[in-house]
Amino acid sequence: METEFNTSGARRSTRKRRKVSSTDASEQTVTQEQTVEAPTKEFRPTRKRKGKLNSLLSMPLDILFEILGHLKPYDLLRLARTTKDFRRLLMSKSSISVWKASLREVPGLPPCPPGMTEPAWTNLVFSPQCTYCLATTRNIEWRFRARVCKSCSKTVLGNLRDRLYASYFLFDGQEEPETLEDRFQRLPLMSLIANRPDTLVLKRKGFAVQFLRLYRNRSVNVADIIPDGVDFCNFEPVQELCRRPVEVEVNLDSFAAILPLLPDLIHAWREKADESLAALLKKSVPRTREVVSWVDEDNELCSRVEWKPIPYDGMTNAQVLGKLKLATAAFTCNICTIRRRYYDAIFEPWYDSDDSDEVSNSQIFFYPQVISHACLTRDESVVDWIGWEFYETLDPSLSLKGGLSKRCSWSSSRLSLDVQAGNIVAEILQLAELDPATATPHDMDELHLRFACLRCSKDADESEPYQDDSYERDMTDMPLMKWRQAVKHYKDSHGGYSVKDLRKYFMKIEGIQLDDDLKAAEADYRNQWDAVWQCMHCRDTPQEKSPSTLRKALEHIRTSHSITSSVLNTDYCKHPTHLDLESSGPLFCVSYIAGDFSVADRQPADDPPSFSLF
Repeated sequence: METEFNTSGARRSTRKRRKVSSTDASEQTVTQEQTVEAPTKEFRPTRKRKGKLNSLLSMPLDILFEILGHLKPYDLLRLARTTKDFRRLLMSKSSISVWKASLREVPGLPPCPPGMTEPAWTNLVFSPQCTYCLATTRNIEWRFRARVCKSCSKTVLGNLRDRLYASYFLFDGQEEPETLEDRFQRLPLMSLIANRPDTLVLKRKGFAVQFLRLYRNRSVNVADIIPDGVDFCNFEPVQELCRRPVEVEVNLDSFAAILPLLPDLIHAWREKADESLAALLKKSVPRTREVVSWVDEDNELCSRVEWKPIPYDGMTNAQVLGKLKLATAAFTCNICTIRRRYYDAIFEPWYDSDDSDEVSNSQIFFYPQVISHACLTRDESVVDWIGWEFYETLDPSLSLKGGLSKRCSWSSSRLSLDVQAGNIVAEILQLAELDPATATPHDMDELHLRFACLRCSKDADESEPYQDDSYERDMTDMPLMKWRQAVKHYKDSHGGYSVKDLRKYFMKIEGIQLDDDLKAAEADYRNQWDAVWQCMHCRDTPQEKSPSTLRKALEHIRTSHSITSSVLNTDYCKHPTHLDLESSGPLFCVSYIAGDFSVADRQPADDPPSFSLF
């Protein structure tokens, strides 16, 4: 297309022009006239309207801080989140007095723990949002200083537990766990939200556990088997008291109403425990077999293996319970056995070679003491030791100080029937002239027999292990044991030998063969070394410890409870399983010279390191 130019030489557009009607032209003229005639408005810059709270920032800081100190902590936190100016002011170190004054106005609120700022403490306690997804939740993980909702707990808590586990072992279990306990011991949920129903249940459970401890300490019979706090709080009358409405006051005196019901409640609990042990016994007895031989028609010797029926098949529950009460029904705790093996591996170098067998790698229990074994009411799996349950629970019926375990309902799942120990007991019963089919542990205790191991004794002349099966020669360093310790000793030290050899190497000693001085020396030795004593002030509390020697128990009562003159069965007592725990103590050795027994010179060199069954 050619470009057109006008006469003046300027370039002219080739685009077609739109025809303008007369009406459009007139409207355009009017618009132009109106535009020219309209008065011009003066331009004024606009300002944002200030918030009503913005005027506070122009006040002197001392007056402003005095005003803000009267706000509730959560209101103060929300004010800090309104504008950048308020956030800059309230999050500075100069405003810490405002936060402290606000937090002091909350009754019963624990102080801010070390290592945590007041705003962070306020956010943890009062803000209802999840720390990770901001969803509304009431669950606070105090040990991790975070609110965690149900959906986040599955993924977040695992990482936090790993961090807690790392911090625990990074400080070799010394400084950091103690700091954590001291730090979070001051954060009871009951003080934070005192009127919540679930918090009141925890508070009332504390009264229930305290009532249980008083009831247990009132029982002068050490052999009484009473459930722990978890099973006690599961009794229906106790639950009814703990779950009463908020407006109903429940204290320690309220539980006195269930005192007449306790014998029947404990008896019903014992029956369930007996049924559980009977079921364990019934399914644990192995099938036996025998080889049947005969001569056939061709005069050839033939044989086949025939399995005998399970001994308890076809028995009623009452008959199985009768078998449970026999002395041949020996049980082993799987947890104690595993932990004692590691214990031996760690502490064996601390002992001389002659004393390395003093610590056993197994623990044998008999009915009914087995019901009171601590591991049956403790939840401390391997995962728990790595940090899953490192924190202490707020439930007083579950809590144990230290956080390495917590209480749980009684269960026989950690027990195993010890067939080998049962066979050893049968041989000892025959040595004591009792019938293994009818004899009970109580029958053996009533005989007050002692057993000496000839295999561990030394010839008085040659100082070598005694190899003869006669009792005519003089011997030294002869272990003198009660029947429970004899069973344990033979299993741990001579388990590789045939059980039938026991009666050849064990000497039965009647009580009349031992003079009063030797019996007194044995009793003093047992009190000194057997870890069977416990503090009655700490029973059923988070501070409860494993049984210890008498010296350690008295020292604990003196230092922890400021009692210098301790009274037996008032301040300290023997553990309900003391008869079985005595078998784990060091051996008491005597000399056998010219047919008379006397205390041997060989004694343990030092107190063995304490072993915790909890």
